[in-house]
Amino acid sequence: MASAPTTRRRRSPEQDEPRTYVVRIEDWEWSLSFGVNTMSHRTDPYADFRHLVLRGKLLRPTNLKADTGELTLLPDPRLNWDQRQKDEPKCVGSLDLYRGRLTGLLSLPSDALPSLLQMLIGERLRYAVITSANADRRTAALCGHNWRQASLQEGTGEIFRTGYERRRGRTGRVGRTRKAVTTAIAQMWIW
Repeated sequence: MASAPTTRRRRSPEQDEPRTYVVRIEDWEWSLSFGVNTMSHRTDPYADFRHLVLRGKLLRPTNLKADTGELTLLPDPRLNWDQRQKDEPKCVGSLDLYRGRLTGLLSLPSDALPSLLQMLIGERLRYAVITSANADRRTAALCGHNWRQASLQEGTGEIFRTGYERRRGRTGRVGRTRKAVTTAIAQMWIW
């Protein structure tokens, strides 16, 4: 009995395009664990884990079946400026969509952690803007993330468009005026 030929599913062109995720930060938590490293294949005599967890509302993309996002930032001293010059990174983190919640693991230089904590304590850090290299339904490899203190109104998604989306003519809202976008950018740089 001959089996039916199997066909491979092709990736849609949208899956290969970068995608921007925007999370409005509503809560955060910082944890520190320090002790003797008892692992058999250790490279450091101490075990030192510092995690910053950010939680908030997922603003973009609007077509995901998720309302909330939880981002875990993992500071790494190997990513500091003086140690990363010979790196050839493929990604800086990952996102997963599971049970209506977007979760992410994001690497960041450990020398950036004090600045982020100060911004969070002062309630200045409001948005996480994350760019993925690919767009799958449940997972994404991240090519970048940035942190904004902008006091934008929630409806102005225009500020979060990537350069790729601007070239392709995609907007979060149709009919945005140049003045509104310029005002939003100006507000972003005001403390």
